[in-house]
Amino acid sequence: MNCTVYLNNFFSFLKISIKKKKNKIFVKKTKNIIFVLNFLYKEGYIKNYKIINDSKICIFLKYVLNESIFHDIIYYKPSRKIFFTKKKMCNFIRNKKWLGSNYILYTSKGLLSLTQCIKYNLTGILMFKIN
Repeated sequence: MNCTVYLNNFFSFLKISIKKKKNKIFVKKTKNIIFVLNFLYKEGYIKNYKIINDSKICIFLKYVLNESIFHDIIYYKPSRKIFFTKKKMCNFIRNKKWLGSNYILYTSKGLLSLTQCIKYNLTGILMFKIN
């Protein structure tokens, strides 16, 4: 299986687990999943994660007042590349299309939110959206 399939499965499993209010989940270990988990942990979307062995990761999900930090997560496959230029980001912000969502872009500096990209004057490819 290629990394796109693993990421797609990861995001689907994460979505289902949050709806079922699971406290922890186990996923296959890949570099890309660890890359995404680092971002989710740093931004406060998950409590933590622990690498169990060479092939498995345990993710501890985060809830506040029995509600998940996020309600939905949408993964944009590489075949659906949506490139955000500086102009497109400014138009996006101006039209308030991003309200209620956090758009995560893959940039030359790693994964960053749309607002971070504007702050650091970076462009990127949309990877996923958190509602």
